[in-house]
Amino acid sequence: MTIVEINDNLSDVLQINSLATFSEYKYSNSLSFLQLDNSVIHKIELLNKSYQKSVINTSIKLAGLPIGDIFYLKNQTYTIASLSDSSFYIFLAECEPTDLALSEYTFKNDYLLVHTDYVDEFHVKYSETSVVWGGFKLSENASVINYHTKEVPVIEIGEELKSLDDYAKDSIYRALEQKSAFERFLKFYHLLELEFDYGLIKKIKQLNIPNESNTIGDLLNEYNRSELERLTDLLTSYCNDISSLAEKLNTIRPYKALGAEIFIKFGKGTKTNMRLNDQLKFEALIDDTDAFKTTSSVSRHASVAPGDYNKFILSITAYWIYRIRCSIAHFKIGEYILTRDKEDFIVEFAEPLIKEVLIQFYKK
Repeated sequence: MTIVEINDNLSDVLQINSLATFSEYKYSNSLSFLQLDNSVIHKIELLNKSYQKSVINTSIKLAGLPIGDIFYLKNQTYTIASLSDSSFYIFLAECEPTDLALSEYTFKNDYLLVHTDYVDEFHVKYSETSVVWGGFKLSENASVINYHTKEVPVIEIGEELKSLDDYAKDSIYRALEQKSAFERFLKFYHLLELEFDYGLIKKIKQLNIPNESNTIGDLLNEYNRSELERLTDLLTSYCNDISSLAEKLNTIRPYKALGAEIFIKFGKGTKTNMRLNDQLKFEALIDDTDAFKTTSSVSRHASVAPGDYNKFILSITAYWIYRIRCSIAHFKIGEYILTRDKEDFIVEFAEPLIKEVLIQFYKK
C-alpha cells in the first residue's frame, strides 16, 4: 500500500498490529521507499538462488553491527494476525487495501529491511554493489530487469526428432529455466559444443582400424581447428533445410545496424564473401526483398556464385551464431558487448536461428 492508502485504512491496520509512524523515505528524486516505524522496506528483485530459505531471515551487518535483515517471504503463506512486526511492515508495503480483511496472505517477493539509523549510509555506500557483496539486487521504482518476451500464437511440431541423451537434456532444461535470453542462447550453444566431440567419436567408430589407422590422426587433428570451423562442419553435415535457415536469417532486418556492429565492425577472422564481411554488401542484401531466401539475391548482392548458395547460407549461419555467442560469453574489450537493452535481438532473431539449427540436427 501507499502512504495515502495506509492512512485511509489506518483503523483496519491497527486492528491487526501496532504502527506508530509511517512515511516515505526519499533517497533521490527518482528513488523512494516506504518507511514504517524504524524500518525502511526494500523489495528484492534478484536473489542468489543458492540461498536456503529454511530460515525466515538473514541478518545484514555493517562493521559487526546489525543494520537490517533479508526476509525470505516469496511464495510463503502466513496468518496475518500472527505476523512479526517486521513481516507486518512488509505485508503493509506489498498488500492491497482489500487484503487487510484476509486471514492469510501469500507474499509475492523477498525483502530487505534496513533500520532508519543506517539507511542513508547504506544507500550512499553499499546498495549499488549489493549484487556483489550480498548476492541480491534491490528493486527500484522503475525495474531494470524487464526480460523481453514475444507472443507465440502457434507452435509447429515438425518432423520427428531423435531422443536426447542425458547431457543434452540437462543443457536444454537449463536453457528453459533461464529468464535471460542471453543465458538461454549460451545453453543452446552448449548443445552444439557437445556435438563437436560426439561427431568426432562417431567418425572414429566408423573406421576400419587395421586399414584406416592413419585416418585417426587426421581426425584427431580436428581438435586443432578453430571452434568456428568445427561449428561450420557440424552444420554442413546435418543442416539440409536451407530454406528454413534462410527464412530465419531474414529476421535480422530490424537489427541491421546491430548486426553490422557484431558481424562486421567487431568481426573476427578472414574477410570473405562467404561471411558477408563487407558492410555495403551486407546492407544491400538485407535491404533486398528476398535477401537470403533466393540464389539470385545472394548472387547479386553478396557476390556469391549460384552454385555456392547452400554453402553461403550454412557459412553465414555458423559465423553469426558463433559471433553472437562470443559477444555474450566474452565480456571484454575487442568483442561487441551485448547489454540487456539488446535482449530483443536475441529473442527475436538469434534464438530462433540457433533453435532451427538444433531442430535440423536432431531430425531422425
